Amino acid sequence: MWQPTFAQIAAMEPKLSDLLSAQLKPYSKDRLSAADFYRQYGGLVVNGRQVIYVNGFYRGLLPTAGQNWLTRPVLICDGGVIAFGVEYDPATGSFSNFAFNGHL
Repeated sequence: MWQPTFAQIAAMEPKLSDLLSAQLKPYSKDRLSAADFYRQYGGLVVNGRQVIYVNGFYRGLLPTAGQNWLTRPVLICDGGVIAFGVEYDPATGSFSNFAFNGHL
């Protein structure tokens, strides 16, 4: 396990906002935007490569998540478009495996 740096996250965030906005577009009736989501970051090693895993959730869930969201993962089961996960490779600047939580 490793920790993503602030510089890696800062480089990723604008791209992530663009990706999330594009993924939310089919669900525009829900009126959610990329700015409506908080993110948690973790470092993984996948096939020998360092990958940043992003756990994103709708900011309206914060009262439920409480202050623990700053130190513990927020776990959501079948949240649909209010929760997502995605992997980011800082070496290539690319995303993979984007998915809303339980949304078809």
